[in-house]
Amino acid sequence: YKQESGTEEMFRYFLSDMNYLIKNDFTEQPLERISEVIDVENFCRYMAFQIYIVNADWPHNNVLVWRYYGPENSSVKGMDGRWRFALKDLDFGLLEPEKDSFITCLNDGMYGGEPCIGTVLKSLLKNREFRLIFRQACLDVADAMNEEYVIGMIDAAVDSISLDMVTFARYNGISYQAWEEYADGFRDFARRRPAYFLRYLDIYAPAD
Repeated sequence: YKQESGTEEMFRYFLSDMNYLIKNDFTEQPLERISEVIDVENFCRYMAFQIYIVNADWPHNNVLVWRYYGPENSSVKGMDGRWRFALKDLDFGLLEPEKDSFITCLNDGMYGGEPCIGTVLKSLLKNREFRLIFRQACLDVADAMNEEYVIGMIDAAVDSISLDMVTFARYNGISYQAWEEYADGFRDFARRRPAYFLRYLDIYAPAD
């Protein structure tokens, strides 16, 4: 991890809190014990989306996490001192629709022995209430990332820059056709990923 703001002490708090979630058994613990450390819904949505898109450059890398350190204010979301996660650098995603990215995430590890958030997820899935929240987050992501929506977004993005790409390809000695085929790979991911994702979900976070 590379700290971008805050004090060194706060950075140590993050490492300590993630190790706390990894090393303790939350199987029979109330969800509140977990919620004291992280925003559970935020964490579940974040992990579900990264796993769904098969981000190959994560979770050993590109983890963006933040925490509010001022006076607590229960009337404003986010001002409760819990850790929250945000998306960053997704350019390695949407490429391997058949990949079991659950197992890749759950068994990943950080360099230098730092606590990996994949290992955090693996630990917390032992808690039934957490597991059901995570499962629902995965179902929500799969529903939002449906084939029609994702392909529509891809087509819109391709249409918006296709003329520029013709010029870019000409001046940079690359193949415009290869770029089109790359976009076709994204479309193929959109079509095939849901079935694989839901199949893996039933293995790692089954409905009780």
